[in-house]
Amino acid sequence: MPTVKNIAKGPRGLHAKSGLVMLEPGETRTDLDISPAELASAQESGYFEIAGKLSTEAKKTADLTEQEKLDAAKLGGVDEPTKSYTPEEIENLRTTARGLKIRVSQKMTGAELDAAIKAKQAA
Repeated sequence: MPTVKNIAKGPRGLHAKSGLVMLEPGETRTDLDISPAELASAQESGYFEIAGKLSTEAKKTADLTEQEKLDAAKLGGVDEPTKSYTPEEIENLRTTARGLKIRVSQKMTGAELDAAIKAKQAA
């Protein structure tokens, strides 16, 4: 498994196979089972430093064009592309998360809030 370190100034999340995992600034994890698509996404985000050898599958996923990623997502091959959230949508997600008794940080992104809500609802 690769070593993943949060190099951002605030907490950041990524999706392990077990669900959303939040890393505090400077936190390093070596125990995360991450899909090749999520690993490539985390590396491209600029929020994480990824050490360790990428699998051949992760390298293939990282080299896909945007259209190939969309096509693969439709077939369930990789995670869907990240959605952009408006400030109103983010505030609505925060309200929903609080109603579900999810700890909410002002620094959480729309994608992080959405994933936390979906995980709570699935539990």
